[in-house]
Amino acid sequence: MKPPFTMIGANMKDSIDLLREIANMSACEKVCFFTIRDNIRYDATSRRFIYQVKPDFHLLSNSDKAKFRKGFKLLEDKDLVRRVSLGVYMINPKAIIPNDFQEELSIWNSISK
Repeated sequence: MKPPFTMIGANMKDSIDLLREIANMSACEKVCFFTIRDNIRYDATSRRFIYQVKPDFHLLSNSDKAKFRKGFKLLEDKDLVRRVSLGVYMINPKAIIPNDFQEELSIWNSISK
């Protein structure tokens, strides 16, 4: 069952207070998080959002690429992001609550830290 948005935060077991997390993120963490978030897209053919993303790193400056790598490590330690495969990343579904929550959560849980 998909948790309601109002339950993000202290009310849900293992929940993530995303607003607090973003407020406390370093510049590196924000570059990483928002690079992944900005690459989530809607696929009209399958009529669903694609949450596992492969960012276009060639669009990032060398400085932002370095920030992404550093930010990824920091966010991975906080269990906010994971690498699905080489160059493919996702945000913890408990932080953004995707439309297909259970499917994304099962993918998240299958990825080892």
